[in-house]
Formats: sequence, C-alpha cells, structure tokens
Amino acid sequence: MVFYKNNRVYILLMAVLGLLIFFYYIKLLTPIESFIFRILNPIHSEFNSVSLGLNNLYEDNIISKEKLLLDNEILKKELEKLLIENSRMKILAQENKELKKIINFFSKDNFDYVTGKIIYKNNLFNNYYNDKFIVIDLGFEDGVKENLVVVNSEGSVIGKIIETKKNVSKACLIVNSNCKIAASIQNKDNTSGIIEGDLGLVTKMKFIPQGEDLNIEDTIVSSGLEENVPYGLPIGKIKDIKKDDNDIWQEAIVEIFANINNVQLVSVLK
Repeated sequence: MVFYKNNRVYILLMAVLGLLIFFYYIKLLTPIESFIFRILNPIHSEFNSVSLGLNNLYEDNIISKEKLLLDNEILKKELEKLLIENSRMKILAQENKELKKIINFFSKDNFDYVTGKIIYKNNLFNNYYNDKFIVIDLGFEDGVKENLVVVNSEGSVIGKIIETKKNVSKACLIVNSNCKIAASIQNKDNTSGIIEGDLGLVTKMKFIPQGEDLNIEDTIVSSGLEENVPYGLPIGKIKDIKKDDNDIWQEAIVEIFANINNVQLVSVLK
C-alpha cells in the first residue's frame, strides 16, 4: 500500500514536470518568468554589487600589500645609502680633524713634508705578530723615499719608510722589532739610545749607557743622530726601566704617544 502511494506521487510529480516543460516550450510560462525575474532582479543586482565589492577589496588588498613591500624595499635601500653616506661623512670629518692638526703642527716647525692616507694596515690588531706595517698612498712621485720618518697628525713618530713605488709606499711601525729609530730623553740630549719594537707587543729604548739617569714618565724624542730623521719629534714616555749592574746597557719600556690603530692620515718628512 505504501509502495503504491509513493508510486502515485512519483507519477504525479513527473506529470507536473512534463507539463512545466511543455508550457515552457510553448512560452506559456514567459509572463511568470518575467514576474519572478522582476522580483529577484534587485536581489541579484545587490548580490553582484556585494560580490564585485568584495572582489575589488581583495584585489586592492593585494595591490596594497605589493605596494607596501615595494615601498619597504625602497626605504631599505634609501636607509643603506644614508648609512653609507653618514659613514663617509664621519671619515671625512675625522680626516679633516687630523688635517687641521697636521697643519697646526707643521706651522710651528720648518719641515718639508707630504701628507697621505693609510690604505692598508698589516697585523695591527694582532698583538703576537711582529711584522706590523702600513701602506700609504704616497710614492717616489711624491718625493717619498726609504728611511724617511712617518708621523701622525700630532707629529708623533709612528714608523719609517722601508719600501717605495710610484704611488704607494710601505712603512714599518715602531712596534716592529725591525723598525729602529735613534732617540734621546727630552732635555737630556746626551742620553741617547735606539727605539725598536719587541715582538709587536711593546716598544723599547735600548742601548742606553748604565750611567745615564732615567726616570718614569721621561719623554722620548728623536735624537737627530740619523739621516732623514730630524731632532725633537715626540715618540713616547718611559713606563718602566730595566737595569742590571752587570750589563753595559740599560733599557726603558716606552709607551708611544701615537695611537697607531686609529691613524688615518700620516705625514712623511722629506
């Protein structure tokens, strides 16, 4: 009985569907379609408008993100340029400061000199390496030659020229044991010796006669007893004295005035 009822319902639905299809083809349903379309059209338009708005919002969001990423990349590059420019300005400011000191120092003495930049530093930060030297952008075309003394912006000795080419020169530093400079105690011209480095760690004044009187904080200057190194250039001050009565010589540990690690400009006395 249930099957029979279900079968009748199915047949009825099929019949109604067939009639609707028949009426559609003979255009009997056209007025009804138009009526339904007029009712649903505002809803459909609103739905399309909302959908279009959401789509535009999504696209605008993507474009905004891309623009933000691009703007961020541009800002990063601008910041890098500013940092580089700031670094250059600091270097120029430091060089200008050193240059003023150089002019001030040499205005007091009648030295013939040429000033240049350090373009390479070898093992300056390695305290256990003796071969410490610098390369400067001055060569024999600038009047630089071997054994000329090199000073910092305040006129303190930092080394000597040991090799020169057309536009560059190599200078050993006074912390290098191979770099030797004739020196004396300021105001005690008869007390002389040789300044040289000790394994790149300290600087010593050696070969000082035992009878000479040395004091802590005595100032060491160039003695003028060697060619190309004028008298009176500041070198450092005595920090310790090593003396043995059985030795012919005594020696002094010297703290040099020049901070070699921070030097950018140097002058070569000709």
